[in-house]
Amino acid sequence: MKYGLDDDELWENFTEFVDIATNIEDGDELYLDITHSFRSLSLMSFVMTQFAHTISNKNFKIKGVFYGMFEYKGDNNGITPIVDIKILLEIQEWIKAIDAIKNYSDFNPLIQLLDENKIEKDVQNTFINLNNNISLANIASIKQFVSTASKKIRAIQNSDNKIVKLLAPEILNLVDRLNKEKMSDFQYELALWFYDNKNYALSYMALAEAIITKTCELKLPDESFEDKDTREEAKRRIDAPYDKYYWKYKDTETISEIRNNIAHQLSDRKDKVNQDIKKLDLFLNEFKAYFEKN
Repeated sequence: MKYGLDDDELWENFTEFVDIATNIEDGDELYLDITHSFRSLSLMSFVMTQFAHTISNKNFKIKGVFYGMFEYKGDNNGITPIVDIKILLEIQEWIKAIDAIKNYSDFNPLIQLLDENKIEKDVQNTFINLNNNISLANIASIKQFVSTASKKIRAIQNSDNKIVKLLAPEILNLVDRLNKEKMSDFQYELALWFYDNKNYALSYMALAEAIITKTCELKLPDESFEDKDTREEAKRRIDAPYDKYYWKYKDTETISEIRNNIAHQLSDRKDKVNQDIKKLDLFLNEFKAYFEKN
């Protein structure tokens, strides 16, 4: 190992760690001692263990990360205690799980952690169902999840795991954000959430459905917004100027056209992707006032 005095030496050490990681096999249990050498190398050992665990396709477990707390021996009858700081790796895993939800609407890392921490099965199943429904873009089922999940998720706050308790509010904030009484408000908020998570395809689909549902609520309140004929009629009753964004936005494609292209893969859109994303931001902002109408 190099001393790590500059970026070149740090990258050489990085390469050494990557080479070491190639010797890890499925089923291995790793115990890391980061006591010795410069503290910068101890820190790098810690980080690289996490790096190897993240990028490796091998199934191994980090069972302990040990550090000899030499500085404490003066207050401990001359004995240097050995402490296991594996909890720091566990915290990183929870951070990644929450990041996956907030940025990519991916609940898989959280589901795995809930299983490892033996959180109640009904809570785990709740998230599994949500994740599956998001993957299939099942908006109605997502709405049902949000309506019923709050009480189940609050069970996380009663966990003996301190990390789980601390992160429970992040999960509950998501549920509270999407917990809207009207279907149109829920669909619009879902479109905003998908946009925030860079899931632009699902955002377009949720926004398109939200506009139709809102029009049903405004113009056809005595009809079921779930009825196919009612929704077809609602498409023709979208108020100006909002109809131009849905049907006839200048000389470019509208929400309806882009949504249909995404859903049915009608054309190659590789040259229009950036435009579609910019338009989505415009559409979401323009329709904010529409969803505030009574």
